[in-house]
Amino acid sequence: MYLPKEDLRDTAQVCLNGHLVSPASTKNPIYNKRYCEQCSASTVTSCQNCAALVKGPYPAIDGKEPDGTETIPGFYFGASVSRRTGTVNHMRGPSTTVTKYKDVPSYEVFEDYQRPNFCGECGQPYPWTTASVEAAQELVAEDENLSEVDKASLDKDLPALVSDTPQTPAATERVRKVLEKAGNATADGLRVCIKSQYFGNKAS
Repeated sequence: MYLPKEDLRDTAQVCLNGHLVSPASTKNPIYNKRYCEQCSASTVTSCQNCAALVKGPYPAIDGKEPDGTETIPGFYFGASVSRRTGTVNHMRGPSTTVTKYKDVPSYEVFEDYQRPNFCGECGQPYPWTTASVEAAQELVAEDENLSEVDKASLDKDLPALVSDTPQTPAATERVRKVLEKAGNATADGLRVCIKSQYFGNKAS
């Protein structure tokens, strides 16, 4: 993946339940909303723990534009030695002035953007991450088909599914096995929560 020298990402706006409202709330403010149109929850553009902005996607690069000039020193092409003093004199060609260019980002189209689950500055989960895990845990607690051992196992493993760590694959497999014992409503509900968080919401 190509990464520009400067962070061209804009600030994303996401509701507290995790619906992506705008992937570029500063560059395209016309799409911003105070409340989510899907669930009526308040929207945020920053971490509620440390106030760091929620990063949007990397924009497409729509060409380049001039960004000042730069002087490049001439190349050394030889040297001479003074017979009288023994001093070495390096011979260098003329300097060249060139135009510098910078990337021109496009904030019109974003593909495959996945909202972040955790703040990149303080490491705390975003509200939608916490809400999704808590909703899944509530479903598990109400399921009469699951034993207390199964419920405890799910309660422990569900948080691992909203992060990408070495423990995530094993936790995913344990959850999948326990879901085979759960009622259809619980299993379907958990799959919605897990998929929503683990794969994120793409901009539409």
